[in-house]
Amino acid sequence: MFTLAFSFRGAIARSASAVVAAMAASQVQLHAQTAPAGAPQDLTGLGQVSVSIDGVPDPVFAAEEAKYPGDVTSFDTWRGFSHQGKRVITLALPKTADVVSVSVRALQDFPLGIYFPRYVEFQFESNGKWYSAGREASAYPLSTRNVMAQTFTWSSQTGVEASAVRIIVPVDVWVFLDGFDVKGFLNVNGAPASKLTPVASNPDKPLGPLLPTAPNAYGIRNMLLVETGANGSLGTWSDQDFVPMLAYVNDSGQITAPLFDTILFLPYGSVPTTQAGLSAYLQDLFSPGKQLSALNEAVGYVNQVLHRPGYKERVVLSLPYFAYGQTTFGTIGGSTVTFAGSPADPDALAARETAETWYLQQLLDDWNRAGFSHLQLVGLYWNEEQFRETMPGEAAYVAFASQLAAAHHLPLFWIPFYGAAGIPDWKSLGFSAAWIQPNFVEQGSQAYLARMVNAAQTAAQYGMGVEVELTGISQQDQALYDSSLAQLSAYGFGTNQASHAYYDGSKLLLTSAKSTGQARVAYDTTASFIAGWPFVAVHNAWFAAPLCAGALCLPWPVQAAAATALAKGQASFSSIRVSVGTSTLSVPTLLQGTQTDIALWDLMQVLNQIGFSASWSKGQFVISAPVSVPVNDAPGPAGKGGAEVVIDGQVVERVPTAIATPPGASSPEVFLPLSNAEEILARLGIQTTFNGNQLDLDTSAVPQPLPNNEVAVWNVLAAFASDLGLPSAPAGSSAYTDLSAASPAWGVVQAAIREGWYQPPTPTSSGAFQPITWGEAAQILWNALGISMQDAAYQPGGSPTAWASAIGLVPENWDPASNMTAQELDTLASNLHECLQGDVETAANTWRLWYPPADEYQATLQSGGGQPLFASTADAQAAISATYQFFNQLVVTQSGQHWFLTLPSVPSGYGFATLSALGGLSYQTKPGGAWISAPSVDTRDVSVPKQGRLTVTIPPDGLMITWNQMMPSLGGTVALGALDVSPGVSGPSVQRVNIASPNLPPPITSSVASLHVQQ
Repeated sequence: MFTLAFSFRGAIARSASAVVAAMAASQVQLHAQTAPAGAPQDLTGLGQVSVSIDGVPDPVFAAEEAKYPGDVTSFDTWRGFSHQGKRVITLALPKTADVVSVSVRALQDFPLGIYFPRYVEFQFESNGKWYSAGREASAYPLSTRNVMAQTFTWSSQTGVEASAVRIIVPVDVWVFLDGFDVKGFLNVNGAPASKLTPVASNPDKPLGPLLPTAPNAYGIRNMLLVETGANGSLGTWSDQDFVPMLAYVNDSGQITAPLFDTILFLPYGSVPTTQAGLSAYLQDLFSPGKQLSALNEAVGYVNQVLHRPGYKERVVLSLPYFAYGQTTFGTIGGSTVTFAGSPADPDALAARETAETWYLQQLLDDWNRAGFSHLQLVGLYWNEEQFRETMPGEAAYVAFASQLAAAHHLPLFWIPFYGAAGIPDWKSLGFSAAWIQPNFVEQGSQAYLARMVNAAQTAAQYGMGVEVELTGISQQDQALYDSSLAQLSAYGFGTNQASHAYYDGSKLLLTSAKSTGQARVAYDTTASFIAGWPFVAVHNAWFAAPLCAGALCLPWPVQAAAATALAKGQASFSSIRVSVGTSTLSVPTLLQGTQTDIALWDLMQVLNQIGFSASWSKGQFVISAPVSVPVNDAPGPAGKGGAEVVIDGQVVERVPTAIATPPGASSPEVFLPLSNAEEILARLGIQTTFNGNQLDLDTSAVPQPLPNNEVAVWNVLAAFASDLGLPSAPAGSSAYTDLSAASPAWGVVQAAIREGWYQPPTPTSSGAFQPITWGEAAQILWNALGISMQDAAYQPGGSPTAWASAIGLVPENWDPASNMTAQELDTLASNLHECLQGDVETAANTWRLWYPPADEYQATLQSGGGQPLFASTADAQAAISATYQFFNQLVVTQSGQHWFLTLPSVPSGYGFATLSALGGLSYQTKPGGAWISAPSVDTRDVSVPKQGRLTVTIPPDGLMITWNQMMPSLGGTVALGALDVSPGVSGPSVQRVNIASPNLPPPITSSVASLHVQQ
């Protein structure tokens, strides 16, 4: 795999200096101290310029970057930037100014690895908010070989009024900048920055790790990279070689548990990427008795031992990368294929696509002929560890490879090295999944833990898995390997928390598996990491040392207190047994008087084994549950000191902690009181029993998680209860075999049953942890809102699912019969919350109103006797639907202390609106038009121009708006809905006013009424 190196840095310094000297000789000074009359003023010299990183900082890249510290506002020296994501260059102005131009210059020196940024984005600050004026893309391809510079510029004749200006510059490898310049006027008002596009407060929200259960992981939990095609015996795998990779073989030779579930075959780097070289590689890969054939035999053998008939090992095969410039590939279809480019194919794109198509066809033909009974091909691996954006035609070439794989119904995977270009864009490049190489252990004595932290953060930011890397099996190598595994677990990338790829050089794990003593530790450690439990033989070797390393260490006073207690003989070490089902683990404890503290590391491993995700990060004990598994994340009493306990993103309590080094361990470990640990476990539905020597964990109340991020019945009930304010039922006994009263879901499920929201499938089965379809959730929502099924025909849409779509709670394309996912439930719950409050913010100081739902027969169309208003339920439903449509188009805006309500265009017909307020109100019919005062407004009496809109002022005490329908048959009108709208603290205050209309018939029986039984 790739080893990070920076051998070209000195060359950059010499070349950059030469380029600067040449350019500076003919460059006029950028920042003049005085400006000609009427000309824009230099603002750069008046304000303060700062540079920050929008990405993951890295000490190695930062040290390289520090060698080029030029002034980014000057043309005298270049300022160099290396990797680490985007750079944000900000000019804070002393006062608001009218900015008319912003520019910065960039250098391209291809041979030295200095490239133009792909774009520069220009942003402006006003009233504490940032707004974007857009991006200027590079005018030249990054493959340009000439040494040259270009200027990225934004300008405007009217200017933008701003208190600060910044540019956003992506840095994929090296970017060199100078000449950052801002011009404008200090005493002139420009266009408001708010007219530009608002910048999202958190545009790059982390996606989280690539979960093993994620659809794009294709079931890959632990994937071993196997290199073949060269290097003699190191590149030749027999069935006996594969057995200890497929299953853990203990030092007595017994096969005890599965190990790697996926094998990725790739050629050694010495295999030529020519037609002859790849043909030889394929012949070796599919030869009888070795490689794939040997793997197939080994899987069959392990299946017999582990009693898992029918199991198939996942296999990933490689797609070669053909670099631009290679002279001759071979002959395909009678034509010579070269990658050097030609007048007809300047980027050699067609040639490379032809070679890629040829190779994949050979590969799949060989695979299909082999007919392996114990293997399944789950994807292809792109055998290039970076996105070479600076190579001609690269984006189109990678996109073709992705499309080629997809044409054969196969995903394309990628494992880029740390800091490689393209990592943030791996999805848009066409890859189905990606794993980042931390390149930590390769650094040897120069390795630093921050690299592992940064790699984990990068993977979490972009939804990637992580590669586990082993480069040796000596004691020094093992120490680095242990640290890397512990860091992954501490940062949420442990077993069941993320998908992993494994690189072990050439058969290092196999060598370790066949060894004894120190050389055996790497294999045992890997097996323990995959299993989620520390093996006793290697427990001290990776005894949670990273929990107190660097940024992960608890504050010094906590360490000092623990050290003092031990020094005075007030504390001692012991151990207890922790039992989960049939498994038992010995866990270190710290005894302080009558208090027993348990090792946090081991507690995390227990939780990870059960199916939770537990990690330690910067003084926080972080626990996450699968979405369909309930937890109690209600905040407890506020405490001081200690560590924060975070459950599903919610800080629930603080617990005291101590740090001490157990006997035989080389590093300290974090401990917390056993009583606090039991409280935390209870929040997860895990009941505990402690007899002084053994802690028994009862996980019977923890349900099995649902697949594909699906939610369960209890999730829906909890979401609706939160939006509608339903309190949980008090503690009690459960009548259901599948729902313990100890479950965190008990309270909300029992409350929903008692309120009639939800009917369990049987008297003894709650069904709380079963998947739920959108149609079933819609019916529960109707029950919760008190909408009777016998009144279904009087609701918009006429059925629960159609109703939710009609009033805007869900998209129209949702399938009522499909199981709901967490994302869908989030959408529904968020929309329901905004609908119930009556508005949703659509822009700064702008809200669209949302008519809160109710049973329209009871709230609006209730019988009052007299002459019927509607001939059928279909007419009544149409009238109510029009009511919702009208109210859902109302818009409220705020300007300073003034509030306005804008009405939609009301087509001529039977519907009209009335507005009234104490003391009257004012209205206008087009922007900039005259304001007209009136005691009330009737839209039938107001003439609105074709391009105009009726806007009404909202008095401090609010106004009432009704939607009405004319009833010619009765010689009058009827109100079908009303809202009370008034100014609020952080938005409008909206209240629905129910109208029990008189002169309505009893419920009408018609063909439309039968719609209420449809889901």
